[in-house]
Amino acid sequence: MMKKIADIIPIRFGLYGAGIGMFLFSIGIFAWLLALAFGVDKDASMDGMLWGALLYVLVFFVAGGVVGMLWELREKVIGAIIVGIAGTTVVLSGCFLMAIYYIKQENEQNIVTTGSVLALIATCLIVGAIFGLIIKRIND
Repeated sequence: MMKKIADIIPIRFGLYGAGIGMFLFSIGIFAWLLALAFGVDKDASMDGMLWGALLYVLVFFVAGGVVGMLWELREKVIGAIIVGIAGTTVVLSGCFLMAIYYIKQENEQNIVTTGSVLALIATCLIVGAIFGLIIKRIND
């Protein structure tokens, strides 16, 4: 029997991730609209953001797919932590790379430092482990 494309676990989780990304992006758009409504004049912060929005949602889709591929590992604590770290690493690394791209357009100097990479790694490990423990707690 042939499975529907949405029944394949990594794709289903990818769609969940894309939904989360779209929701979070819509919160940012709402905040931007509020800022415009309350007097931010001549705001150019959204120039060229169509590609950024698409990449943002794509990052969440990929993270959801990674979590979906590793989902069976969640039964044990270490496996759940691995799942959390993997998903968090995809999201935060994608956002880090997008930030580098947008900042690099305005500023010619190198903005990636050892400290920023170490902060990214530490954040991925800490937030990912917490996310993994939450996954484990919910599934018990």
